Amino acid sequence: MAETTPLLELRGITKRFGAVRALNGVDFRVMPGEVVGLVGDNGAGKSTLVKVISGIHPADDGEYLWDGSAVSVNTPQDATGLGIATVYQDLAL
Repeated sequence: MAETTPLLELRGITKRFGAVRALNGVDFRVMPGEVVGLVGDNGAGKSTLVKVISGIHPADDGEYLWDGSAVSVNTPQDATGLGIATVYQDLAL
């Protein structure tokens, strides 16, 4: 069986805010057709990872791949151009 290329893949993502390292070598991938939930303790870096994926916070280190090709996602417009959008939690929904 042929291996499918991930639609989105992050490798070794690091994000720092001054002396605070919010993400340290994070790997994350989403396969085509897959639905992924991101869960974890408060302060684990979930929101920061979503902001890196969506271009709000560019990663300090690591690779961002879209459909197997390295891309630069440094702004929300970069992410939107790939078809990535973020839907934030709204308890009123």
